[in-house]
Amino acid sequence: MSQMVNAEVTAATDRSPAFLTSTGLTGAQRSTSGPRWYDLAERMQSGDDRRGIASVTRNCLGSGRSVKDMGTDLKPAIDGRHARRARSRIAVIDAVFALVRNGKIPLTVEDLAEHAGVSVSSVFRNFDGLDDMQRQAFDVFRERYSKLFDPVALSTSSRRQRVTQHVKSRLELLEAAGPILQIARHRALDYQPISEGVARSRSQLSDQTRSHFATEVAQLTPAEASNLIAVIDALTSPEAYDVLRAAHGRSDRQIAQSWTRSIEAILAGWPGVQPDVDTGKENMA
Repeated sequence: MSQMVNAEVTAATDRSPAFLTSTGLTGAQRSTSGPRWYDLAERMQSGDDRRGIASVTRNCLGSGRSVKDMGTDLKPAIDGRHARRARSRIAVIDAVFALVRNGKIPLTVEDLAEHAGVSVSSVFRNFDGLDDMQRQAFDVFRERYSKLFDPVALSTSSRRQRVTQHVKSRLELLEAAGPILQIARHRALDYQPISEGVARSRSQLSDQTRSHFATEVAQLTPAEASNLIAVIDALTSPEAYDVLRAAHGRSDRQIAQSWTRSIEAILAGWPGVQPDVDTGKENMA
């Protein structure tokens, strides 16, 4: 019997009449069979799983075996239930990503269940409503795409190379997860857990920008450095990308060109930022 199950058995204090009845045990068997197990099973199982665990309980205790034996028999069933729920939960979250990327907004439980290949009731068993599902999806998104928030430009590279890498990495992130980020921003307005996740993502993007332009930041006062990073980060933000795509009909190629020219112009004209030492070599190449 696993440590988790042992802890649950110790913590449980009440019998569950419904589950006791479902086992089919006699009154005498119930009084000597370790009632805490029934409470544990009632709280951990539902539907077919509950009937299965009731069968194990009946077979084990009805044959005179001990509660410890029953723990050994139940553990595979409990582990299997956890595995099935984990698979169903990931299938639903993958469905969220796929539907959002395909423009299927707003999401409905029926659409998610159909795309994930699970029942509607399974969606509700795995999540405490759509808010919880979207929060978990955003958490999984941040884990899966965490590398796209990391710095990619070397501090020893020329300014032009660093600008190019910054723009490229930002577009790769938005191509892979732009719609998810967009939904998260909308839900952040009225759902605190997602609001906190969005704030963390924005902070990561700001840190990425600061790392890409650390050479220029080192030449400025802290206040001026913060102003510079804020401008570049806002210029290449997911929000700015959405405006360029939706309101102005710009392609990713056009956005890349505009962002690259803008950042280079900002850096070239920013007071206190020295000319790039490799600019002349690059221009002659």
